Amino acid sequence: MKTILVLLFFFGICGAANSAQTSGRIPTWVKDSLLWVDLPALAEARKMPIHWNLLTRQLELGKNGSKITWTENLAWVNTTEGVVSIEAPAFLQRGSWFVPLSSALRLIGSAQGTPLFWDTTSHSVTTRIKSDLIGFKVSKKDGAELVELRLSKKLPYETIFHPPHFLVRFSGLKGDSALFAQFRASKFIQKVTPSQEANGFQIRFQIVEGIEGGEVLEQDSGRAIQIIFGEKPAPEPIDPDTTTIVKPRKKKIRTVVIDPGHGGKDPGALGKDIYEKEVVLSVGTKLRDKLRKAGFIVKMTRDDDTFVELQDRPAMASKWGGDLFVSLHCNAVDGEERRKKTDGYRVYILREAESEEDKAIARRENKAAELSSKKRKSEISPVEWILLENQLNSFTKESEHLTELMVDGFQNMGVRKMGSGAGQAGFMVLVGAFMPAILVELGFITHPDDEKYLMSPKGQDELAERLARSILRYRDSE
Repeated sequence: MKTILVLLFFFGICGAANSAQTSGRIPTWVKDSLLWVDLPALAEARKMPIHWNLLTRQLELGKNGSKITWTENLAWVNTTEGVVSIEAPAFLQRGSWFVPLSSALRLIGSAQGTPLFWDTTSHSVTTRIKSDLIGFKVSKKDGAELVELRLSKKLPYETIFHPPHFLVRFSGLKGDSALFAQFRASKFIQKVTPSQEANGFQIRFQIVEGIEGGEVLEQDSGRAIQIIFGEKPAPEPIDPDTTTIVKPRKKKIRTVVIDPGHGGKDPGALGKDIYEKEVVLSVGTKLRDKLRKAGFIVKMTRDDDTFVELQDRPAMASKWGGDLFVSLHCNAVDGEERRKKTDGYRVYILREAESEEDKAIARRENKAAELSSKKRKSEISPVEWILLENQLNSFTKESEHLTELMVDGFQNMGVRKMGSGAGQAGFMVLVGAFMPAILVELGFITHPDDEKYLMSPKGQDELAERLARSILRYRDSE
């Protein structure tokens, strides 16, 4: 009876392999940070003979001249050239054998005399992809960790370090992600994520907090790229007897950059009787005058009805040495019933949106990017969020503090608060403003009462006054 069950199990394996071959996709499974492949299905795809040894619990692939023998629960295989270790033991699961993909590609490719590569798109093996990235390993060196990337030839690359991420990008390289499948979290490196992009191959290292990265060495005439990750040196001790700590009473804020949204060929949202671009320019001009009377240097990204590229606005603020960036907008919704019910102001900082509602608001404001002569995209990609971490880590707390003061300062006026009054989303106009930066939705131009308030001289002056007071409170806060 036992023999019959084992034979049935074996035929189940072969059936799974034949099914995989017919579909063109080879089953894989992620376990313990490794990518595992269905070994019989892979062998069938490579037209390798399969033999199941009932007594020894082994799976033999190939013929006598190039045989590979896998044993259940053993981290090595027998080949015609001897015993070879693998990343992890083979195991039986889901009616088939699973082995580490990188080991399977290496051993079967060696037996057949051709390099094998994994195509993540088709979930299949190919010999056509030639990867110039041929090796990856992590080793210890003098208390640090050394990452080495081996290349078949010297290739152009760039590195970007935005804690906790260190990125390496190779231009024009088509890589093999299976090289990294065996990596497991180390003392300094939590995760390694390879990805094939249209213009090249990227490797992202997620490192442990407090770890330094960025020392890059080239070896073997540029065919080996080494990256060293280590602990940050402890700061030198401070002698309290010789150090005087003075706590400033005011923030050093001199230059405020006001950004009235939209303008020119970009009208922004449309109310019943007024455009968004007209409201925000009027409020922005009034705010400028009030801040100048209070002693600030004030710059405006536009002071008339002109179109300014979305990405140029934060760049102007940084070029001018701004200490605060305030972008002014009016909100809007579609649909007659929604317009009657949706109102209120909201103050935003640059962070990934936590609600679909805030995502929708950011998408609407970002449409201005589509009017750019350079055809800019209107959404921040996951990779770009990583690259923005330096800006976010440097200014988010200050931006949050300014937002709190704005929300508090807007209480009891002609526009009520929308939700908590504060939000976060991927507004393109805040990207590249290397200073505390906020985007203020002054109200819903599509709501009858909000629009009436927003277009009135009294309402615009009150909004400008509340904005100015909040900025003064921010400057004077400890």
